[in-house]
Amino acid sequence: YIHNPSSMHKSDIQKRFKTLNSKLDKLYKILSLKSIETEGRLIKFKVFQKLKTVSIPEIMIHNLQKLTKNKNNLFIVHRIRGDSLKLDIIPVTSKEITKLEIIFGTELTPAIMEDIVSIFSKYNISLIFSAGICTEADKCIYEVYVELLNIDNLEPLKNEIYEIEGVIDIQTEKLSA
Repeated sequence: YIHNPSSMHKSDIQKRFKTLNSKLDKLYKILSLKSIETEGRLIKFKVFQKLKTVSIPEIMIHNLQKLTKNKNNLFIVHRIRGDSLKLDIIPVTSKEITKLEIIFGTELTPAIMEDIVSIFSKYNISLIFSAGICTEADKCIYEVYVELLNIDNLEPLKNEIYEIEGVIDIQTEKLSA
C-alpha cells in the first residue's frame, strides 16, 4: 500500500500530508521562538530632564557587547513614534555614517524604490537604518542612514539619484565618531 497506493487514496494521502506538514511547521515556529530580552525602567521625567542621561543596565551592555562582533562604534538614532520616543543602538564598523534625505515631488512607487536599491548596490552602500518614508503635503521624503565605504565624493552618487523620476532634492549630513 505504501509503495503502490491506489489512485483513490493518493489524493487523500496528499491532502493529509499537506495538513500534517502545515501543523508541524506551526509547531516548529512556536517551539523555536527565541526568548525576548527586554529591560524596562521607570524614572521621573523631572529627573530625566535634569540629568539628560539614560542609564543602561549591565545586562544590556553585556548583550550589546555580544552584538558588536569587532564593531568599534555605535550608531544611536532616536525617532518619535506616536506618543513615544524610540531609541536604537546599532553596532557599526565605520567611523562615519551619512544621513541621506531624498525628497520626492511625487508618490514613491515600488519601481522608484527598486531604482534606489539598485544605485545603493552599485556603490556598495551599506544600509544602517531607514527612518522610512514620510509624506508631507505634496512631497515624500525617504530618510536613510548609510555607510559609504570607499566613497570620498558624493556627487556621482547624488547625480545618479537625481536621475530617478520625481527626485527634487537630496540632503546629506555626515556623522562622525
